[in-house]
Amino acid sequence: MSGGFACLFRIRRLLAFALLGFGTGDVAHAAKGLFQNFLVQLAHPVAKGGRHKQLAAVLGILQQGKGTAVTLFAVPFRGSLWVLLLLSSVFMLSALGQGLLISVSLRGQLAAAEAGLFSGFLPALLLSGFVFDINSMPPVLQAITRLLPASYFNTCLRTIFLTGDVWSIFGPSLLFMALLASVLLGLVYKNLVKRLDV
Repeated sequence: MSGGFACLFRIRRLLAFALLGFGTGDVAHAAKGLFQNFLVQLAHPVAKGGRHKQLAAVLGILQQGKGTAVTLFAVPFRGSLWVLLLLSSVFMLSALGQGLLISVSLRGQLAAAEAGLFSGFLPALLLSGFVFDINSMPPVLQAITRLLPASYFNTCLRTIFLTGDVWSIFGPSLLFMALLASVLLGLVYKNLVKRLDV
């Protein structure tokens, strides 16, 4: 398995653990070990010059997704692949922060899985504008959608595919997603340190 795909599998495993929880044991201890393991495994290929392979693998997956949208669904792609990588990375940081906060806060695997489903997947599917138009929602739900990073990411994806690189739309969306990611990851760090001292 090449370094790029190995890194993607590690990221996928980290996200799965973060969203589903680590079981009924001490979540903070498992999260600390997973973080250390992930960082060591991620830094190792970089030290050996494998960062180009990892970047090529990520860009290949984005290119494959873009190619699928263009060929199968006849959706034009008018933006830059690098901007798509930036938008996806910032969105994934906010999703990672949410999943890690859930798994650090809850001890049980079932509770963490349900919390991840109800706070991540369902709002991202139903309230992001992916299935239902946000303007046709009641005002209360429209206010809730302004708190979801998935709605900003969905807007950015529509823009990058149909219009191109419009930084007047990307800027505020990136700022909100980055701010949310830093707040969530800060809360994870605070809860993780507090739980490890116990």
